Amino acid sequence: MFTNSSSPDAVRFKWIFADGEVYSTTSRAVVEHQYNATGKFLALLVAYNQSGCSDTARATIETIVVPRLDVPNAFTPLGPGDASKVYVRGYAIGKMRFTIYNRQGLKVFETTDRNQGWDGKFKGTVQPMDVYAYTLDVEFTDGTKATKKGDITLIR
Repeated sequence: MFTNSSSPDAVRFKWIFADGEVYSTTSRAVVEHQYNATGKFLALLVAYNQSGCSDTARATIETIVVPRLDVPNAFTPLGPGDASKVYVRGYAIGKMRFTIYNRQGLKVFETTDRNQGWDGKFKGTVQPMDVYAYTLDVEFTDGTKATKKGDITLIR
């Protein structure tokens, strides 16, 4: 967690986490960020005042991330919150290919982006309540690889 202790005259902020993630805000609230790889990162907080003048605070963050991988076994498309899409969850995921098939073996979803989940649709239509098979191939940031196969129940 990152705490903003910048000058009271600062009105907007840019957090640069040095792992490709940037977060801009006008809030002084505590910011959570999870690193996806083991290493040292130079995190920056750039604070801007009303006139646009900036000042920067720096901190070196050392992380140890243990590779982990999981896929939920059920979800409810069009439902509320996090259960409306199925995502690959884990830590230290460098590269991945997540593919979902229907009962007939037709590919209904595929992604290489761990931030993109399946919303239960294929060609714009929500699929029927059923069990769908998936394959997941992952290369972790430490170079190790994993393959996972299983099923996901679409509940309506």
